[in-house]
Amino acid sequence: MSKVQDKITTMNKIVGKLANASTVLNQHADEITALTDRERTRKAVLESEMEYIKTCSSQLEEKLETIYSDKLWEDTANSNEKMVANIDALVMPEDDVSGYILDYLSDEKACEETMEIIKERFRKKKISLDDYLESVRSLANQQYMSMAKRRKIISVLSANKR
Repeated sequence: MSKVQDKITTMNKIVGKLANASTVLNQHADEITALTDRERTRKAVLESEMEYIKTCSSQLEEKLETIYSDKLWEDTANSNEKMVANIDALVMPEDDVSGYILDYLSDEKACEETMEIIKERFRKKKISLDDYLESVRSLANQQYMSMAKRRKIISVLSANKR
């Protein structure tokens, strides 16, 4: 009888292990089901968002088509082309005196911009103090001369109009 008792004990142990394995498998199955449900939910949300993006994209394309086909767009483009065509007449002077004034003014602005560049290079320690001072003095002198010549021309023109 002891052999039967041993076999029953062994079978009880095996049944216990099978019960534990079944419990673990059921827990894993529940986790897999939960993960699958979450994945389906995420997929549905993603599909919804993709559909929203497609809708927005098509609406945007329709609005762009409306803008491009609109007569107002064409009128604006035509007026810009006319403005660009006439810009030389606005900017380029026909007389030499106005040309000199613009030349001196552009020299002044070029000196200002160059001084800013030199100042930045000095801040970054790319040029020495001596080079910085020499450049600034030279540019300031050049700028002053351009400004003085421009003002002289303007004052002569103003005096002639009186």
